[in-house]
Amino acid sequence: MEHQIVTFYLLCHELLKALGIREDCQIKMNNAEVMVVVLVAAAFFGSNFRMAANFLKEHRYIHNMLSESRLNRRIHAIDDDVWQALFRIIAETFKSRNQGQEYITDSFPVPVCDNIRISRSKIFQGEDFRGYIASKRRYFYGIRIHMIVTASGEPVEFMIAAGAESDITVFKQHKFDLPEGSICYGDKVYNDYEFEDILQESVGIILKPIRKKTSHRAEGNPAVRRAISYLRKKVETSFSRITQLFPKTIHAVSSKGFVLKVISFILVFAIQSL
Repeated sequence: MEHQIVTFYLLCHELLKALGIREDCQIKMNNAEVMVVVLVAAAFFGSNFRMAANFLKEHRYIHNMLSESRLNRRIHAIDDDVWQALFRIIAETFKSRNQGQEYITDSFPVPVCDNIRISRSKIFQGEDFRGYIASKRRYFYGIRIHMIVTASGEPVEFMIAAGAESDITVFKQHKFDLPEGSICYGDKVYNDYEFEDILQESVGIILKPIRKKTSHRAEGNPAVRRAISYLRKKVETSFSRITQLFPKTIHAVSSKGFVLKVISFILVFAIQSL
């Protein structure tokens, strides 16, 4: 645990220094310490900020811990771009050691409440957040995490979208900051011949979704089909490791707070994968 806490702090401190973010000399807690509270909460306390703050104070990792209300304000004052920048730095490490340049894309749901409580949900509202889980043949209400991982299951890109948005629609919105010549595997929902051609011509990335045997672009080699199926299990393992960090219910009072906690789980998983 101590090693992870120190790693969290060093990453956050170096990131903020690189971004040139200056802080008032009179503050009790610097932004790196505030970010550490978020990451420690996600790693060890189901994203409970209060428990993480008390632990860090009692064990003297952070001496000048803020009150709960002031800490929450400081947490939400950190710009989303800072969290995204932290993820991108880690992602570059994963891409650099992914010599085979093979990637996998998929998504997983993050329900905000049970179906019976949809009408009372205050965090998200509207039918855009009512999604469907085909593997379980049931609906859920919340968001989906759309992710691209390396062949080893290390995350390099992710996007958060409403539960009802289709995988291929969100996939088209990725930045595709991958090396030229990379191959990205996916399941059947990513079949879109026109977009495949555009992706390869514009950024040199080859999309290879699972196809029906009757498809015009069906993979004829059985060994390749088995390899694709094997690689896709890596992304499922990554999703399982992320969701293992989740508490039974992610507590939040706003959509921004809910999304921040989900991002913190993804960041912790990425840091633990370094």
